[in-house]
Amino acid sequence: MSCSHSSQLIDESSSTKPQDKVELPIPQPPSHFLTGNLLDINAAEFAESIYKLVKIYGPIFKLELPSRRLVIVSGYELFKDTCDEARFEKTTLGNVDEVRNVLGDGLFTAKSDEKNWFIAHRTLMPSFGPLGIRKMFPQMMDIASQLILKWDRMGPEHEIVTSDDFTISSLLSFGGAF
Repeated sequence: MSCSHSSQLIDESSSTKPQDKVELPIPQPPSHFLTGNLLDINAAEFAESIYKLVKIYGPIFKLELPSRRLVIVSGYELFKDTCDEARFEKTTLGNVDEVRNVLGDGLFTAKSDEKNWFIAHRTLMPSFGPLGIRKMFPQMMDIASQLILKWDRMGPEHEIVTSDDFTISSLLSFGGAF
């Protein structure tokens, strides 16, 4: 489970529940027969659909999809809670399980109680923990500045595909330029 964004999708089966706390029901849009809440999400405008649901149901809500039930979490405090490894654990589901069947356990396919997960976690945490990210900040600022200049050069009539540019800028944060 990634803890680098301000909102997060969580499979309900991935959490462990504290024994001493009272569970409150998580809000959910009305579910429809067969499709669940699939019609509440516009695939072409996924983020906007989620933001609209956050405004209606608050910073945590459930979605029932034909293949699984998700809990959507947004806002810093709730997101920070989901990153608490003492209360939540990484799970492998769906396509990740299929990849695991072919490639075995690795960084993204290992279960949280397996040896390879602990090895990968200990290896990556120094680089991607708070201190590692802080060291990368100057390079990230440089990449972000270059991205803004790129968009500016393209002119106001050019449609910007932010998902592509953000993916590239994430990769470039480890070395490179536009």
